[in-house]
Amino acid sequence: VSTQSTGNEERGRNAVTALEAEGLKPVFEQLDVVSKESIDNFAAKIKEKFGGIDILCNNAGIAYNYDDTLSLVEKAELICATNLFGTINVTEKNVARHETRGQYLPGGFIWRKASRLFS
Repeated sequence: VSTQSTGNEERGRNAVTALEAEGLKPVFEQLDVVSKESIDNFAAKIKEKFGGIDILCNNAGIAYNYDDTLSLVEKAELICATNLFGTINVTEKNVARHETRGQYLPGGFIWRKASRLFS
């Protein structure tokens, strides 16, 4: 089972529809990687529905245009909160859930697609 998650429900539902058109059967779960409450809710739903995560593919990320009205500090804070700390928090919460399944599964996989900013 694959979950498609995003903080934007409309984009998530559209992604699920596109994946279904390819013959896949993803499940949508809303997730805002900047929100601890959203991360906790996501992890709880995944544990309840599937028992945990075997593969975590995390490609959350944002960027800003140079002409954006936010200050450089505001942009840096939001980018780091999403692209760095958000993905770390999602990974830590879901790896902890995975370990509570009572077994260690060798070969588990976590994939983080980094933006050019952090690569």
